[in-house]
Amino acid sequence: MEKNKRRSKDSGARSENRDRADVESGLAIEAGWKKWLAIARHAGRDPEPRAGYFTSDLALAEEISAEEKLLVKSASTWSAAHFSDVHTAGRPDFTKGSEHYVVRYRTNGETRVLKATIPGKFGRYEYTPTIYLNSLRLLNRFVSALDIRIHGIRVAADGKPSIVTSMQYIKGRHPKTKQVENYLFDLRWIRFQDKSETLDFEHKGLRQIIRDAHPRNWVYQVATKSMVPIDISIEQY
Repeated sequence: MEKNKRRSKDSGARSENRDRADVESGLAIEAGWKKWLAIARHAGRDPEPRAGYFTSDLALAEEISAEEKLLVKSASTWSAAHFSDVHTAGRPDFTKGSEHYVVRYRTNGETRVLKATIPGKFGRYEYTPTIYLNSLRLLNRFVSALDIRIHGIRVAADGKPSIVTSMQYIKGRHPKTKQVENYLFDLRWIRFQDKSETLDFEHKGLRQIIRDAHPRNWVYQVATKSMVPIDISIEQY
């Protein structure tokens, strides 16, 4: 009986270690996106990935609330709490931006950036969790070198959920606004204006809008003369 108990304990420990290793590596953004859609549909929901779809602020608020509850419920089997705590505790460069908690960390010989949404907000104020995740998915398609990965959900002490992701750290300096504009103009994006107060662009062929294209959300790599967006939002319409 003692042997069986030890085997059971060892098996449980190995399973826990595998789970933590899976959370450490995370899911590629496309796989994470599919997992979230499966969770939502299993709960009887059909989440809308397009921004601007909701007919009123109330309808948007109700959708955000419903999806937040689903995130909290899903955290028991898709938790990023340990991953987040390990890589943020005592880190001097752990910062809070307008949309995320951010910190750099090392794993498997490379530097990545952990990003956790500020509880109660998923990127832009008008984004649901679904729209936020779809934006990350579109961003990764725009620049696959970012290797955006979803590590899971972390629930704060007040019960509000955060989505925890990571991306490749891109070294360089921030470009000037004109450099951002010229780069996007060359790719057939045009300036776009609506009620938003951010620097935005539209690609009519792709039916997409880039939000928050300010220079601080880009990195210019001098050696390769490459422009890399690191914190823009992309919407499909």
